[in-house]
Amino acid sequence: MKLFDWSVHPPALKRHHVESCRCVPRKRVDKALKHSHISEEFRKRTFETFETQGKDKRIQMAYRLAKRYAETFEERRGESKNWFGIVGAVGIGKTHLLCAIANALLSRGIFVRYFNFVTGFKEMFAKYDQGGQAVEEIRWELMTCEVLMIDDLAKGKFDRRAKSVGINKSVFDEIYALIDFRYENNLPVIWSSEMYAELASDGVIGEATASRLFERSYIADMTYKDGEPKGSLNHRLLGFEG
Repeated sequence: MKLFDWSVHPPALKRHHVESCRCVPRKRVDKALKHSHISEEFRKRTFETFETQGKDKRIQMAYRLAKRYAETFEERRGESKNWFGIVGAVGIGKTHLLCAIANALLSRGIFVRYFNFVTGFKEMFAKYDQGGQAVEEIRWELMTCEVLMIDDLAKGKFDRRAKSVGINKSVFDEIYALIDFRYENNLPVIWSSEMYAELASDGVIGEATASRLFERSYIADMTYKDGEPKGSLNHRLLGFEG
């Protein structure tokens, strides 16, 4: 039996309530936007505003995969593999493409909850001072929202001694519980990370969490190849001569 029973614990929007663009009432779209936690600036990040001309083939492919995922979301959401991840270095458009997916879904009245891995957990843990109920409400919202968007998964301070990013135990445990719950209940997750295989490290999110993430996800890989100059795909550095 699944941990999450839709009939007992219905989220803000049940699966069978999803409709086509032409039929979605404006109120539902407005409500989805209000509860998304996506800023006005991030609302501008759409597929139309993502530049692909002249970009590396990896970036162009990631764009096509992300757009295809957004367009076919309703068709694939009942499948076991219905998550989407984007991996790659800083400044290659991961967040923009995630936002483009989210904005496309929101425009169809599908509830997407934005969660930044770094600031989100800081805000969540700060709620402990207000009592356990406040934390539990955030945790339950992240676990049961229709679509969860995790930006910058496993982003943290680089530990030179361990030669890896260090994630503290509280965050490590929370992300496992979150991913595991959504995995067991087939609830979609869209995510981005600067790491790929390294995610499975015990010092990052661990093999148990990463294996669930990889099993469920279509992944757009924009990581650097061996020997490729770091920063060569970073759009923020284009034209910078040093």
